[in-house]
Amino acid sequence: MRKNPISSDKYQKILDYIVAFKVEHNGNSPTFRQIADACGISSSSLVNTYLDRMVKLRMIERKGSIRMIEVPGSRWLPPPHMINKITAKELEKKDAEKMLEVVLPR
Repeated sequence: MRKNPISSDKYQKILDYIVAFKVEHNGNSPTFRQIADACGISSSSLVNTYLDRMVKLRMIERKGSIRMIEVPGSRWLPPPHMINKITAKELEKKDAEKMLEVVLPR
């Protein structure tokens, strides 16, 4: 049986980067190249392999678009300074998701 070559530290480094990126970029996910550069991974195809394994470990979810990476159990909340600026129409369109920060369960 082949041993898993990725350490749990590597998974955690990738997860931490994804969360930090989403907080800094209004809930948007990083590209594979951005993950590779930030986490010292040699190629974007290897990032894809790591993300696939993280999905199997239920560390992340990938939905639809290649850049749609979600963290299970997290929820996105508007930053306090934006609460009064979000209109009902934006909420209906779910455009408010672009102005959110992550709250992870502990």
